[in-house]
Amino acid sequence: MKTSFKRLLSLLLLLSLPAVVLGQFTFTTNSDGSLNISQYTGSGGAVVIPSTTNAYPITSIGFEAFSGSSLTSVTIGTNVTTIGSHAFYYCLNLTSATIPDSVLSIGVYAFYRCPSLSSLTIGNGVTSIGQGAFY
Repeated sequence: MKTSFKRLLSLLLLLSLPAVVLGQFTFTTNSDGSLNISQYTGSGGAVVIPSTTNAYPITSIGFEAFSGSSLTSVTIGTNVTTIGSHAFYYCLNLTSATIPDSVLSIGVYAFYRCPSLSSLTIGNGVTSIGQGAFY
């Protein structure tokens, strides 16, 4: 009972905030209570996007969330279903990306202007790739 109440209270607090910063990511809450990465605030390098944080699933990467960052590689968590438009735009040092089977759509220009991207793994779940996604 205590745990359910604490979780409900945490969810209500999370929903009432416009954005939550946790570690190297800023999150917004989707209508279903899952999380969207709205901004990357880390220093770059190899980044792993977790499947969950504080028991909430991370299901989307938002518009320009990682744009212009110093990533060298990114591994996306298994709850992510959507990579938004321009999500990794202009990540000049990004050399590899791993997109799991859970991802259904990759937005327009999602990896646009990532000239160092030489290793890309795309899971079997992707059914939509936006215009210029890997241009």
